[in-house]
Amino acid sequence: MNNLTIKNCKKEDIRQCAKIARTPELMLPGKIYPDEKYFRKVLASDSLFLIAKDGKKVLGFLIAHNIIGMSSFLDTLAVSREIRGKGIGKMLMAEYERLVKIKRIHYIFLFALNTNENTLRFYEKNDFESSKHDYKMYSKSI
Repeated sequence: MNNLTIKNCKKEDIRQCAKIARTPELMLPGKIYPDEKYFRKVLASDSLFLIAKDGKKVLGFLIAHNIIGMSSFLDTLAVSREIRGKGIGKMLMAEYERLVKIKRIHYIFLFALNTNENTLRFYEKNDFESSKHDYKMYSKSI
């Protein structure tokens, strides 16, 4: 990882992002994973879509929405399984936080499965706090 950079995703990076996304943590009900079509839609939207790239290889990505007003929703943060724990997620998060601070956003929120201990630890190590509110998340396959 000599040439690691954090940058905006481009069309040519989408295939690699879809490959990284095929992980149990990102699987939706019905065993559906985010695919290239999904990533093309994100890229075409006004969402923030950052990638961590070493040369031509995408190592991870971050997608955030609603970067207006006072809050931003962190939708997805994923790093290739083989290189987790090397600081790539932390680098993506740092760039995301830098960008939202420029836009005077003061609050980032996200959802994480309470069964995913590694993910929960990652967010806690990065100064996120568990909500004090008693929310329930609902989903529906359509």
